[in-house]
Amino acid sequence: MLKCKFIGNVVFIFCLLFVKHKNVYLQQSQLLYIKTN
Repeated sequence: MLKCKFIGNVVFIFCLLFVKHKNVYLQQSQLLYIKTN
């Protein structure tokens, strides 16, 4: 039970990190797109 909860928390944290970095990546690519045009 506790192990399952721990794994759930780890997956949750990884998902948060992924979403955060994805947003940063999108912002960076948008800035580059604006600069090139």
